[in-house]
Amino acid sequence: MDRRDFFFLQKVQEDEIDDAFAGAEDALFNISLDVGFFGVMFGLAVLEQSGTPDLTVRVIGPGAAIDQVGQRAATAGTQTVDLSVDSSSVATAVAGGGNEKIVSLFIEFARANSDPRIDGNSVSLFFVNDESFSFFITQGAEGAPPATPPPLEPDKVLLADVTRTFGQTQIFDAQIAAGDTALGGAITDRRQDHIVIDTAFVDIRTGSFAAALLALAQEIDTFVAGAAASITYAGGPNWADGTTNPSTDVEAQLDKIITDLATGAGTAKVQGAALAGSPDSVSSGTLAAQLASLLGHINDRLELTGGTVSGDIIPGTPGTDAIGSVGNEWDGFFDNLSVINASTFTGGANTFTNAFDTPVAEIGTRIDLGPTTVSGIAAQASRLDQFYDEATGGNPIKHTLFWVWAAESGDGLTARLYLRTLDDGSDPDPTSLYFVQNANWNGVGLTWNRDTTGIDAHAVEIGRPLSGATGGEPTVKIRVLPQAAGDSSVLDSSWEDRLLLDGNQVRFDNFTDVTDATATFGTGFVTFAPRQVPRAYGIAASDGSGGVTGTQVGATVAISAGFIAVTIAASFATSGFTVVTGANESSSLPQGVGIANKAVNGFDLRTIPIDGVSTSADNMGGGGVSKTVNYIVMGKST
Repeated sequence: MDRRDFFFLQKVQEDEIDDAFAGAEDALFNISLDVGFFGVMFGLAVLEQSGTPDLTVRVIGPGAAIDQVGQRAATAGTQTVDLSVDSSSVATAVAGGGNEKIVSLFIEFARANSDPRIDGNSVSLFFVNDESFSFFITQGAEGAPPATPPPLEPDKVLLADVTRTFGQTQIFDAQIAAGDTALGGAITDRRQDHIVIDTAFVDIRTGSFAAALLALAQEIDTFVAGAAASITYAGGPNWADGTTNPSTDVEAQLDKIITDLATGAGTAKVQGAALAGSPDSVSSGTLAAQLASLLGHINDRLELTGGTVSGDIIPGTPGTDAIGSVGNEWDGFFDNLSVINASTFTGGANTFTNAFDTPVAEIGTRIDLGPTTVSGIAAQASRLDQFYDEATGGNPIKHTLFWVWAAESGDGLTARLYLRTLDDGSDPDPTSLYFVQNANWNGVGLTWNRDTTGIDAHAVEIGRPLSGATGGEPTVKIRVLPQAAGDSSVLDSSWEDRLLLDGNQVRFDNFTDVTDATATFGTGFVTFAPRQVPRAYGIAASDGSGGVTGTQVGATVAISAGFIAVTIAASFATSGFTVVTGANESSSLPQGVGIANKAVNGFDLRTIPIDGVSTSADNMGGGGVSKTVNYIVMGKST
């Protein structure tokens, strides 16, 4: 800063005082120039008139700008500026239809003079010269769009370029190029803000360094939060099927790539090079076209649809493809199958289907798997290894089909051999072989199905029991699934046991009579048991008060009508067993012991007089005296 050294008793001249202030002011201006302060520092946005727009605009305050020489033009409040005329009072209206012109609004430094006085020379002056501002309006030449704006001013700061059109009576924000992108402006507008950063990825327009740093930090945050969405994709070549890839951001383009390829037409968008081969090759083209070509070559070799074999599955000589369309080599192939009559395949063109259906059908009659054609083989192959795990259905029984014996047509019923396993946690798991006739296991529905409806199904089961038996004893069962049980799907429990060898007994179902004296009748079964073997025994002790206790094996006891009633666990014919009784040596019973009311499932214990004559029964359960009786139930001897 330039200084003045005033001294004692100096008579200071007017220009000396003025120079001192001018030096201080110039120093401030120079600081602005040195640090590069120029343009709009804050505020001074240019907007359409509020309410009903007209040909005036609002310059929003407070705001300030620094001009090219460091002078500060500032306003404390919002100003209204008339753009219908320029600073030379020339109208800015557009005269020609379809034409336009640019009207530019500048702010410039000015002085606001006040406090008028008269000096010693009788010259009038303003004692107060405050910093102020004024607006400068200029207009460019009228012409066809886009019109050329007027040049920038060397000592003024541009706030906005405003487009005037023919017949215009209102100015709107969209016609004001003031750099505000939120109002339709652009970073490339000519408005002279202090900081304007225009790069490929970041656009910042502001007046202060603090605001610029904040805007830059926000740009960085936005980029980090959505980097792909923040990077521009300029567009690229089309997919192979012509689908375009227009300009967008990277994230949207990545999403589009995935979407394009994930659709049903995805293979049509990728191009592939030619694939050389012999005898067939694949031409260059889209992946969809190449796959279609490859599928066609495969079908030509296999002829699954019944056409003529055009290629060579069985070569005429090693390394040679010589079948052709006549099929001579097919005849040679079938001549080598001794079980097949080769004459079946001679003459005419032999298709893949014709050549194979007959031998497959012939083999199928030996191990019937159902349909016996090439088209049926795939469906039937799964039945060769039916391993159904029923654990997911709440039943842990598994069935594995090992073999199928198929009868000739009209000559009998199909038979199958299954391995049945129960996953009950034991080691080893209960397992049995299941040989069935006219039945097959449905591992999906967990049911049995008949091969031929209206006919009984039969089964033989050998192995450890899966259910319905205890102790894990080896079991042999002959089972029947009666036609009356239904001709559709039935549960495993629908089978009926006709012969059961289990543990120490043999049982036959549906017998009405046997002559063997050792046989006893149960419900629906005849059970054969060894002779003279105790079937039940025990010690019955009455307490004299209506109760009875003791250890019983194969039977239960209770006081009934003055007797000790014995109920046998297994039922016998009344002639099929005898009872041996006696008073316990510690009993106070004064009489003998006998039985009464013998029935198929039990008898009563009673007392008899010592003389054996009287038939009156003593009260076995009362009299306040405890009575203890032993008994053994024996199979009847001949």
